[in-house]
Amino acid sequence: MKRRTALGLIVLGGAGAAITTRFAVSRGRPTGHGSAITVPRFELPLKIPPVLDPTRRTETQDEYDIVQREAEQEILPGRTTKIWGYQGLFPGPTLRVRRNRVAVVRHTNRLSTHTVVHLHGGVTPADSDGFATDMVMPGESRTHIYPNRQRACTLWYHDHAMDRTGENIYRGLAGFYIIDDEEELALPLPRGAFDVPLLLQDRNFNGDGSLHHLSLRRILHP
Repeated sequence: MKRRTALGLIVLGGAGAAITTRFAVSRGRPTGHGSAITVPRFELPLKIPPVLDPTRRTETQDEYDIVQREAEQEILPGRTTKIWGYQGLFPGPTLRVRRNRVAVVRHTNRLSTHTVVHLHGGVTPADSDGFATDMVMPGESRTHIYPNRQRACTLWYHDHAMDRTGENIYRGLAGFYIIDDEEELALPLPRGAFDVPLLLQDRNFNGDGSLHHLSLRRILHP
Protein backbone atom coordinates (compact mmCIF):
# COMPACT_ATOMS: atom_id res chain seq x y z
CA MET A 1 0.00 0.00 0.00
CA LYS A 2 1.34 3.41 -0.92
CA ARG A 3 1.78 6.04 1.79
CA ARG A 4 -0.71 8.37 0.07
CA THR A 5 -3.33 5.61 -0.01
CA ALA A 6 -2.78 4.81 3.66
CA LEU A 7 -3.11 8.48 4.65
CA GLY A 8 -6.31 8.74 2.62
CA LEU A 9 -7.84 5.80 4.47
CA ILE A 10 -6.89 7.36 7.81
CA VAL A 11 -8.54 10.65 6.86
CA LEU A 12 -11.70 8.92 5.65
CA GLY A 13 -11.89 6.92 8.85
CA GLY A 14 -11.46 10.05 10.96
CA ALA A 15 -14.16 11.93 9.06
CA GLY A 16 -16.81 9.58 10.38
CA ALA A 17 -15.17 10.27 13.59
CA ALA A 18 -18.27 8.46 18.68
CA ILE A 19 -16.56 7.41 21.56
CA THR A 20 -14.53 4.45 22.53
CA THR A 21 -11.28 4.31 24.45
CA ARG A 22 -8.65 1.60 24.17
CA PHE A 23 -7.75 0.84 27.74
CA ALA A 24 -3.97 0.51 27.95
CA VAL A 25 -3.75 -0.62 31.56
CA SER A 26 -1.18 -2.98 32.96
CA ARG A 27 -0.76 -6.37 31.31
CA GLY A 28 -0.32 -8.50 34.41
CA ARG A 29 1.72 -5.94 36.36
CA PRO A 30 1.05 -2.58 38.03
CA THR A 31 1.47 0.55 35.88
CA GLY A 32 1.66 2.96 38.76
CA HIS A 33 -0.38 3.15 41.94
CA GLY A 34 -2.20 0.09 43.19
CA SER A 35 -2.53 -3.33 41.58
CA ALA A 36 -3.10 -4.38 37.99
CA ILE A 37 -6.55 -3.96 36.42
CA THR A 38 -8.36 -6.44 34.23
CA VAL A 39 -10.88 -4.76 31.96
CA PRO A 40 -13.54 -6.92 30.28
CA ARG A 41 -13.27 -6.59 26.53
CA PHE A 42 -16.26 -5.62 24.37
CA GLU A 43 -18.63 -5.53 27.36
CA LEU A 44 -18.72 -1.87 28.39
CA PRO A 45 -21.44 0.22 26.70
CA LEU A 46 -20.38 2.84 24.17
CA LYS A 47 -20.36 6.26 25.83
CA ILE A 48 -21.74 8.90 23.51
CA PRO A 49 -21.14 12.51 24.59
CA PRO A 50 -24.30 14.61 24.94
CA VAL A 51 -25.14 17.35 22.45
CA LEU A 52 -24.83 20.73 24.17
CA ASP A 53 -27.90 22.97 24.01
CA PRO A 54 -27.36 26.69 23.38
CA THR A 55 -27.82 28.94 26.39
CA ARG A 56 -29.36 31.55 24.07
CA ARG A 57 -30.66 31.70 20.49
CA THR A 58 -31.30 34.65 18.18
CA GLU A 59 -32.45 34.81 14.56
CA THR A 60 -28.88 34.51 13.31
CA GLN A 61 -26.80 32.79 15.97
CA ASP A 62 -26.59 30.24 18.77
CA GLU A 63 -24.71 31.05 21.99
CA TYR A 64 -22.99 28.48 24.19
CA ASP A 65 -21.31 28.66 27.61
CA ILE A 66 -18.70 26.02 28.41
CA VAL A 67 -16.81 25.66 31.69
CA GLN A 68 -13.46 23.88 31.70
CA ARG A 69 -13.23 22.12 35.04
CA GLU A 70 -11.86 19.15 36.90
CA ALA A 71 -14.18 16.22 37.56
CA GLU A 72 -14.21 12.51 38.29
CA GLN A 73 -15.63 9.90 35.93
CA GLU A 74 -15.91 6.14 35.91
CA ILE A 75 -13.95 5.22 32.79
CA LEU A 76 -12.68 1.90 34.09
CA PRO A 77 -15.35 -0.20 35.82
CA GLY A 78 -15.33 0.24 39.60
CA ARG A 79 -12.74 3.03 39.60
CA THR A 80 -12.87 6.80 39.26
CA THR A 81 -10.54 8.84 37.10
CA LYS A 82 -9.81 12.52 37.64
CA ILE A 83 -10.16 14.36 34.33
CA TRP A 84 -10.09 17.89 32.96
CA GLY A 85 -13.19 18.32 30.85
CA TYR A 86 -15.38 20.76 29.00
CA GLN A 87 -18.44 20.91 31.28
CA GLY A 88 -16.53 18.36 33.39
CA LEU A 89 -17.02 15.64 30.74
CA PHE A 90 -14.58 13.27 29.08
CA PRO A 91 -14.83 13.70 26.11
CA GLY A 92 -16.50 17.11 26.09
CA PRO A 93 -20.08 17.73 24.92
CA THR A 94 -20.78 17.82 21.20
CA LEU A 95 -21.62 21.13 19.54
CA ARG A 96 -23.95 20.49 16.60
CA VAL A 97 -24.44 23.58 14.45
CA ARG A 98 -25.84 24.57 11.04
CA ARG A 99 -23.95 25.93 8.07
CA ASN A 100 -23.98 29.75 7.83
CA ARG A 101 -25.51 30.07 11.29
CA VAL A 102 -23.08 31.77 13.68
CA ALA A 103 -22.01 29.97 16.85
CA VAL A 104 -20.76 32.10 19.75
CA VAL A 105 -18.91 29.95 22.29
CA ARG A 106 -17.80 31.40 25.62
CA HIS A 107 -15.21 29.31 27.49
CA THR A 108 -14.50 29.83 31.20
CA ASN A 109 -11.37 28.25 32.68
CA ARG A 110 -11.89 26.76 36.15
CA LEU A 111 -8.74 24.65 36.00
CA SER A 112 -5.39 25.27 37.69
CA THR A 113 -3.55 25.73 34.39
CA HIS A 114 -3.80 27.99 31.34
CA THR A 115 -5.75 26.74 28.32
CA VAL A 116 -6.50 27.68 24.72
CA VAL A 117 -9.43 26.47 22.58
CA HIS A 118 -8.89 25.64 18.90
CA LEU A 119 -11.58 24.49 16.44
CA HIS A 120 -9.65 21.93 14.41
CA GLY A 121 -10.57 22.21 10.73
CA GLY A 122 -12.79 25.23 11.26
CA VAL A 123 -12.76 28.26 8.96
CA THR A 124 -12.60 30.90 11.68
CA PRO A 125 -11.64 34.56 12.14
CA ALA A 126 -8.07 35.05 13.33
CA ASP A 127 -9.11 36.27 16.79
CA SER A 128 -11.18 33.09 17.33
CA ASP A 129 -8.70 30.60 15.90
CA GLY A 130 -7.17 29.64 19.23
CA PHE A 131 -3.52 30.38 18.52
CA ALA A 132 -1.18 28.68 21.00
CA THR A 133 -0.51 31.91 22.89
CA ASP A 134 -4.16 33.05 23.12
CA MET A 135 -4.15 32.00 26.76
CA VAL A 136 -7.22 31.72 28.95
CA MET A 137 -5.76 31.90 32.44
CA PRO A 138 -7.42 30.24 35.46
CA GLY A 139 -10.56 32.15 36.41
CA GLU A 140 -10.76 33.96 33.07
CA SER A 141 -13.09 33.61 30.06
CA ARG A 142 -12.74 34.01 26.30
CA THR A 143 -15.41 34.13 23.58
CA HIS A 144 -14.96 32.49 20.17
CA ILE A 145 -17.12 33.34 17.15
CA TYR A 146 -17.51 30.68 14.45
CA PRO A 147 -19.35 31.78 11.25
CA ASN A 148 -19.67 28.13 10.04
CA ARG A 149 -19.36 29.14 6.39
CA GLN A 150 -18.27 25.69 5.26
CA ARG A 151 -19.84 22.45 4.09
CA ALA A 152 -21.16 19.81 6.46
CA CYS A 153 -18.28 18.13 8.28
CA THR A 154 -17.13 16.50 11.49
CA LEU A 155 -14.65 18.72 13.35
CA TRP A 156 -13.33 18.73 16.89
CA TYR A 157 -12.47 21.44 19.40
CA HIS A 158 -9.54 20.93 21.72
CA ASP A 159 -6.92 22.57 23.87
CA HIS A 160 -4.08 24.26 22.01
CA ALA A 161 -2.08 25.94 24.78
CA MET A 162 1.63 26.52 24.33
CA ASP A 163 3.62 23.90 26.27
CA ARG A 164 0.39 22.30 27.57
CA THR A 165 -1.48 20.91 24.55
CA GLY A 166 -0.47 17.26 24.91
CA GLU A 167 -1.26 16.91 28.60
CA ASN A 168 -4.40 19.06 28.49
CA ILE A 169 -5.92 16.95 25.71
CA TYR A 170 -4.73 13.73 27.36
CA ARG A 171 -6.60 14.72 30.51
CA GLY A 172 -9.81 15.28 28.54
CA LEU A 173 -9.99 18.70 26.85
CA ALA A 174 -11.46 17.65 23.50
CA GLY A 175 -14.92 17.31 21.98
CA PHE A 176 -16.88 17.09 18.73
CA TYR A 177 -18.02 20.05 16.65
CA ILE A 178 -20.37 18.92 13.87
CA ILE A 179 -21.64 21.17 11.09
CA ASP A 180 -24.85 20.15 9.28
CA ASP A 181 -26.13 21.61 6.01
CA GLU A 182 -29.10 21.16 3.67
CA GLU A 183 -27.11 19.08 1.17
CA GLU A 184 -26.16 16.51 3.79
CA LEU A 185 -29.62 16.45 5.37
CA ALA A 186 -31.11 15.61 1.96
CA LEU A 187 -29.03 12.42 1.72
CA PRO A 188 -30.45 9.02 2.83
CA LEU A 189 -28.15 8.79 5.86
CA PRO A 190 -28.83 7.53 9.41
CA ARG A 191 -30.62 10.04 11.61
CA GLY A 192 -31.19 10.64 15.30
CA ALA A 193 -30.04 7.80 17.54
CA PHE A 194 -28.51 6.07 14.51
CA ASP A 195 -26.21 8.98 13.69
CA VAL A 196 -23.34 8.21 16.05
CA PRO A 197 -20.00 10.05 15.85
CA LEU A 198 -17.04 7.79 16.59
CA LEU A 199 -13.90 8.91 18.43
CA LEU A 200 -10.99 6.52 19.05
CA GLN A 201 -8.57 7.37 21.87
CA ASP A 202 -5.62 5.78 23.67
CA ARG A 203 -5.10 6.26 27.39
CA ASN A 204 -2.83 4.60 29.96
CA PHE A 205 -4.17 4.10 33.48
CA ASN A 206 -2.56 3.41 36.83
CA GLY A 207 -3.87 0.61 38.99
CA ASP A 208 -6.03 3.04 41.00
CA GLY A 209 -7.78 4.27 37.84
CA SER A 210 -5.87 7.55 37.53
CA LEU A 211 -4.46 8.62 34.17
CA HIS A 212 -0.83 7.71 33.61
CA HIS A 213 0.76 10.56 31.66
CA LEU A 214 4.50 10.97 31.18
CA SER A 215 5.04 14.49 29.91
CA LEU A 216 7.99 15.57 27.84
CA ARG A 217 9.03 17.92 30.64
CA ARG A 218 9.27 15.00 33.07
CA ILE A 219 11.36 13.07 30.55
CA LEU A 220 13.77 16.01 30.05
CA HIS A 221 13.73 17.11 33.69
CA PRO A 222 12.93 14.08 35.88
